[in-house]
Amino acid sequence: ARFCQALRELNAELNRECGHPTTLRPLGVRRADFPEIAQNAIDDGAALLNPRNLSYDDALTLLERAY
Repeated sequence: ARFCQALRELNAELNRECGHPTTLRPLGVRRADFPEIAQNAIDDGAALLNPRNLSYDDALTLLERAY
């Protein structure tokens, strides 16, 4: 657990130092686009390789958290 926390902190520090955005908003993603993005995510063929099933509602929740 400590290792994971240290890794998260290191990643956050690296993003800050490099000026990388850590949310979707500064990338220009609009909330109005979330339904289409969520649908595309669950329709994507790569989703078949994901060990967890991704529902439309799950995808919307992830987008909200990342915004």
